[in-house]
Amino acid sequence: MKKLLFFLFLLLPAAAFAAPPVPQPSGDKARADALYRGGKFDEAIGAYLKLAAENPRNPWLHYNLGNAYYKTGKLGRAVASYRRAWKLLPRNGDIRYNLSLALRRSGQTLVPPGVPEALHETYYLFSAAELAGIFWLALWLGCLSGMALIFLREPPAWLRKSAGVFAALALLGGAWLLLRLSSEYSNEGIAVDGILEVRGGPGDNFGTAATVPEGHSVEIIDSKEDWYEVAIRGEGLKGWVRKNSVERL
Repeated sequence: MKKLLFFLFLLLPAAAFAAPPVPQPSGDKARADALYRGGKFDEAIGAYLKLAAENPRNPWLHYNLGNAYYKTGKLGRAVASYRRAWKLLPRNGDIRYNLSLALRRSGQTLVPPGVPEALHETYYLFSAAELAGIFWLALWLGCLSGMALIFLREPPAWLRKSAGVFAALALLGGAWLLLRLSSEYSNEGIAVDGILEVRGGPGDNFGTAATVPEGHSVEIIDSKEDWYEVAIRGEGLKGWVRKNSVERL
């Protein structure tokens, strides 16, 4: 356990260095915030949507948009916005709490049954982008250290230790990233238009094969005109849904 905590301590500054900078929103954010505080949630949604489109890497714009959607009862779109914010900054307590609250309202849980809360928080301590940055940064530094060990006749002890630490960080970051990617949807969509009807083909003339509650996730696997082909993990089902009934993350 001590070794794990030591590695996590080393990863924090590496993640801060490797993660892409968050673009700063324009001055329109103050107007959007004022609309939200004034209870004009529909207008705030429009303002936050514009800002989020201009700054898609800013988690707080997606978080604020999720709050506005939640206030208007648009649960599916609130879940979608919270999930975008959580993907960018999963360790933030406010984002995690609001996402968990919205998921509970839709009949879901953020933490799978039987998984300790602390373990889940640790598993999502870093975003996928941060883990990728940690992996490539540690790999690059490890290669440089390894080359120095090869070419130096009498390399110092600290260099040997550094090479080992960088190799361990690259291994940990890469394995962590692969595990995360394998356990998540590669192309996720959220049901946002009430009960989602999954049909047997791309058209209203096909029968309904299954239904998905608002706020639940599906995996988008294909597209045809106004329809997405989706898969429902855990049920082994595939079908087609209207594009405007699913918000693609």
